[in-house]
Amino acid sequence: MSARLAIAFRRITALAVLLLLGVCLWNFIAAPLVHSFRERQDTIAQLLDGLARLQQLAHHETVLRARLAALQADGAANATQLSGPSAAVVAADLQGRLQQLMVESGGSVRSALTAEPSREKGLTRIGVLIEGEVPENALTSLLYAVLSEQGPLFIDDLEITGRESASDGGSDPAPLSIRMLVFGFVAQQTS
Repeated sequence: MSARLAIAFRRITALAVLLLLGVCLWNFIAAPLVHSFRERQDTIAQLLDGLARLQQLAHHETVLRARLAALQADGAANATQLSGPSAAVVAADLQGRLQQLMVESGGSVRSALTAEPSREKGLTRIGVLIEGEVPENALTSLLYAVLSEQGPLFIDDLEITGRESASDGGSDPAPLSIRMLVFGFVAQQTS
C-alpha cells in the first residue's frame, strides 16, 4: 500500500509541477504577449483614426486655401467692405451715418472726427472717432445699430462713462458719455 501511495503521490506531485509550470508559462510568457498584442491593436486603431482625421483636415485645408485665394482675387470680397468713389467720401459718409445713429438713439454728438486712413493687407482702413452722450437704456441698441451697418463696421477703443444724475430725484437716468473709434475697410484708396 505504501508503494501505491508513493506512486500516487509522485503522480500528484508531477501533475502539480506541470500545472505550476503551465501557470508560470501563461503568467510570465503568454499573458504578457497577449496583453501586448491587444494594446498594440488599440494603438493601431487610434493611430488609424487620427490619420483619417488628419487626411480629412488636409483635404479641407486645400479646399479652404483655394476659397481664400478666390476671395482675395475677387478684390478681398466686396461684401466685407465699405464702398464709395474715394476714401474721403467713404469717411464722410461713415461720419454722417454714425452721427445719425447717435441722434436716432436719443443721444447727442459732441464731436466726430475722421481718422487718418491706413493701409492693411491691400485694404484701406477708414475710421471715425465719435464722442457724445446716449441714454443708458439706448446704449446696447446704439452699439448693435453701429455693428449692423452695411460694411461691416468694427468698434475699437470704446469708452463709456457714467455721469451723476441731477439732484432733482427724477426718474430719468443721467446719460452716459460715450467715445468710440468705428472703422471699416475699402478695397483701395483712390484719393
